[in-house]
Amino acid sequence: MEVDEGCRTPTRIEYQIPAALVCPPPPKKKPSYVKQRRSPPKEGYFHPPDLEAILMNIAPRREACAWPASELLATTVNTISQVSCFHLSTGIWDVIRNYCSVKDQQKDI
Repeated sequence: MEVDEGCRTPTRIEYQIPAALVCPPPPKKKPSYVKQRRSPPKEGYFHPPDLEAILMNIAPRREACAWPASELLATTVNTISQVSCFHLSTGIWDVIRNYCSVKDQQKDI
């Protein structure tokens, strides 16, 4: 009676992965390239005569809300209705000025 052992990994020496004799060399460092500065064009840079007119006609884009700062102000003031979301382009001094004006309004009430 023969017993079926199923699938097995070959164990003969010809099927075994040979051991590495020497470690591979470390990766080579990439050569660094020095960026050369170009001289400005001889004729100068192009300045369109109606550049300001073009830039003025561009509609202002809607900015995203800076969530953490507006939430911080909302929790400080304790009412989210008094805190408006400010634009990302708004500087920190504008945020502080807005915060102080909201605090002053609360003192008046």
